[in-house]
Amino acid sequence: MASPYIEFHIDFDEDKILESDEEVSGDIASLILTRGKDVMSNRAPAATLNLNMRDNSHKYTPINSSSPLHPFQLPGPDCRLRMAYPYDSFTDTNSTALNGRALPKADFQTRNESEWNAWVADSSYVIESNHLEMTNATGTQTAVLDFETPNARIGADIKLDTHSSFPFQQSLFVFRWEDNNNYCMIYVNFISSTEWGIRVGKIDGGSFTHFTSDVSYDLADGTVWDQGDVARVEASFIDEEVFVWINDYAVAEYSGANFQLDKTKHGIGGPYFSTTAVSGTAGSRVVQWDNFGGWVTMFSGRTDTVEPRPGDDPSANISAWDDFERLNRHPVFSTAEPTKTAKALIDIVLEAGGVPADRPLLNGGTPVTDLLTIADTGQTLLTGFAKAMGATALEDLYQIADDDVGFVWIDGRGTYRYEASNHRDTAPHDTHHA
Repeated sequence: MASPYIEFHIDFDEDKILESDEEVSGDIASLILTRGKDVMSNRAPAATLNLNMRDNSHKYTPINSSSPLHPFQLPGPDCRLRMAYPYDSFTDTNSTALNGRALPKADFQTRNESEWNAWVADSSYVIESNHLEMTNATGTQTAVLDFETPNARIGADIKLDTHSSFPFQQSLFVFRWEDNNNYCMIYVNFISSTEWGIRVGKIDGGSFTHFTSDVSYDLADGTVWDQGDVARVEASFIDEEVFVWINDYAVAEYSGANFQLDKTKHGIGGPYFSTTAVSGTAGSRVVQWDNFGGWVTMFSGRTDTVEPRPGDDPSANISAWDDFERLNRHPVFSTAEPTKTAKALIDIVLEAGGVPADRPLLNGGTPVTDLLTIADTGQTLLTGFAKAMGATALEDLYQIADDDVGFVWIDGRGTYRYEASNHRDTAPHDTHHA
């Protein structure tokens, strides 16, 4: 049975920044996550996360003034649950070569990653100071694991190159890798000192082709990812669709990635590195990777209750909901709307429900991504939609979805998602990004 690596943060001081001392997965004794579609109602209810936390020091007791969390143990802060399988923190002896290295058992994992084959990596990849670096930036440099599926999600903490001669590129990930002449890749394209963004492309027989982007944000706008900074970069690739997130912000969406659709090896690296990437001494080279894994954000929401349970084996029960629960308590008083698309109506309801058009997702940066993803190519016009006086925002969302024969839900990152009717008429219902 799989043993995922777990990260669990609670934003105790509610500053929208997840500090290291707010990562409390080591206290988790058990957890139950409930989310998805209710087959009886054909709707997605609010997702719930219930955790039992070890509390021998009474850390989670609100009246305990000596708690390192005091006075922030009250319910209300945002929280986020992530899991990774496989997972590698690159904790090893300095100068350990990555090629042929088996995945170790990480902290809080209950078993070794024996089901996974060892890394296949170019000789330039070495472990230094418990992260991954390169000793050579010339040519293609890749390192992959066999996920045994062409559709996957991967992520890592990556340090952005500080090279100052523009333009240049920095490779991040490879996916559907066959060999160093045939694979797909994700990289940062530095256009100038004030503009850079994510690109997705392929190497086919040694030749490069750039896929056409649906959306790709300027990462320098609002300092989403500054040169020299470390960010959590995650990517999902499902069939021909590729999404990329940085610190939980969706920053790029690509379709038409129709190359190597049967290849199952994914990892890091690629063909693009500056000469600066390997500058510095071992352990402090400019470009670095850490905490690589098959990352999935399972839950983003708000803590609703914190219940200390003293006794011989003290613990604390914490429950949390996603934003649907808040919308279910939020009445909206709006007039009837004339003919509009489902997306336009949903935007109106979310605004009435107090949901900002761009919601910060727990990294303290500038929001850059639309809260709502429409998973269709067109928009259906709905006529005669009238909000019932005193209805909740969630009831209105359900009504719009019912009228459109669509489906609305909140994914694990806390992002509102909607599949409109013409998408559902031409493709199977699939919440693989949920």
